[in-house]
Amino acid sequence: MEPELDGNRRSTNLTMQKVMVFTRKLLQVSSIGEEKHRENPFASTHWWSLSRDQPSPALFKLLIAALVTCYAIGSYAACQLKCDIGRGLNCEISPVRRRRPNEVAKVVGEDGHIRLRGVASMSDVRRYCQDIDPYSRKSWAVREAFKSMRSEEHHRTAALTWSALKSWQASERPLDEWYATVRR
Repeated sequence: MEPELDGNRRSTNLTMQKVMVFTRKLLQVSSIGEEKHRENPFASTHWWSLSRDQPSPALFKLLIAALVTCYAIGSYAACQLKCDIGRGLNCEISPVRRRRPNEVAKVVGEDGHIRLRGVASMSDVRRYCQDIDPYSRKSWAVREAFKSMRSEEHHRTAALTWSALKSWQASERPLDEWYATVRR
């Protein structure tokens, strides 16, 4: 039993029920036509004959109209109807695939990893050792120089941060006194 719904939702469900009843009737009609065709296969050889392999164009148009209505409404019943139609026409219908937003810069590689277009994935060490044998003495010297350079950069940043913090703490007035004057 469904919970109580507001007016718009109730009308949507009623519309879905009407579409589902209509589609089931269409499928029943197509199955009756198929039985007649099986009894006397040479009686109807026209392109509009009802068979599982080739549904009539009119039936197909009606089913498509019903599906469009369901997708416009969008509900669980639409999925149910889609499955019923797929079983009735003896075909497999794949689930709805939602398109991702168009992100031009993202490229999905063969391994499934997402890369950015135009950005080479290169580390700084790899850039410095580009034309050097990785097992040579020169390569180890370059790596050591690179690591010491990065370490010095880190120490320099840390020293600046600590000196700024110390100078802020070594103010001419205590923080409470400064805050009291600013608050007035």
